[in-house]
Amino acid sequence: MGSISAPMNYKTKIIFSLIIVYSWIPLAAKPLAGIAFTEYNSARGEVFASITEKHLINILNGTGIFSTINEGIINRELKKFICIDEKCILNFAHNAGIHLLIKGSISDYGEYATLTLNAYCQSPPYYGKLIYSYKVKIDTAPSINSTQYSLILEEHSGRFLSKSLEKFIYPVKIISDGNTIKAETELKIQGKYSIYRVESGHVKN
Repeated sequence: MGSISAPMNYKTKIIFSLIIVYSWIPLAAKPLAGIAFTEYNSARGEVFASITEKHLINILNGTGIFSTINEGIINRELKKFICIDEKCILNFAHNAGIHLLIKGSISDYGEYATLTLNAYCQSPPYYGKLIYSYKVKIDTAPSINSTQYSLILEEHSGRFLSKSLEKFIYPVKIISDGNTIKAETELKIQGKYSIYRVESGHVKN
């Protein structure tokens, strides 16, 4: 005996497509961080980009603050949709629920290379704006081996993230009973923080 299934309507198709597109996004209460290396002009630059992305993800995971997307996944998605300009990439990050997007590029000039890293925050008060930019010149002398390159790129990844996280803002529900203030969040919170309130899309201190 056969069976008959009802055809999908257009709304079902749209929802089904979104599930497929974003099935690689981890489900977690922590803010989501993603890395996209959109530019490199040589095979060596591509290797540098891959190494730097791994270091960035390892450092972000080590903070205990973020959920991260496995390296290479965002780049494959961007290539699939031919999404290469900044506006398209930021819209992609917004739609994917990525709170902290790191966009990198490597320019290889033979005797040296330049590494550029930009951090964009989707949370208030930035709403997709650039929060920190880092650019450094890296010597590519023949005497430098692959292990040394990895250590150099790890150091620059750490410096970049240290400055970026100083500026990163993530909305958290605050409860006060008049004497104490409690943050309702899965994040590990230590130290002193500025408290803001959001009113009609604007942020006030």
